[in-house]
Amino acid sequence: FRESLYLGTPSNDTAIPLADHVLCQGLSEHDLSHLRTLLEPLSFAPGERIIETGHAPDYIYLLTRGEVSVSIELADGKRKRLSTLPAGMAFGEMALIDRAPRSANVTALTQVACAALPIAAFDRLQESNPALRMRLLTNLLRHVSGTLRRLTEKVGILTE
Repeated sequence: FRESLYLGTPSNDTAIPLADHVLCQGLSEHDLSHLRTLLEPLSFAPGERIIETGHAPDYIYLLTRGEVSVSIELADGKRKRLSTLPAGMAFGEMALIDRAPRSANVTALTQVACAALPIAAFDRLQESNPALRMRLLTNLLRHVSGTLRRLTEKVGILTE
């Protein structure tokens, strides 16, 4: 994975270096180098669907540039936005935990760049670099915990 993909312009389009990404916090340069060999650079145009509800999980996405919208389809056919994620955040992360079909849609709001980690490559870390796999899982759990805390706060506000 080429570091040059992280070059951005000032403003919302500023790219996040892999080392500063939420899932890469505390990784050594050696681990970052190993991780880069597993990542696939992907880009998406504004309005392009990245993840579709119900589809089989294939990647976890490290958002390195741009913004995405996470939404669900309601029973009445309307779409409900759950969150907007900026560069530096991850999405599709539940796939590493439960391997269940995707539970939400993710759509590019701006030009988006992602470092996509194939789930199969993550699984192979169990044999090739279990310490890196554990650090990624620890960071993932921190990320998921933060998301759950924010959602709990929102539900609390809605019930007041």
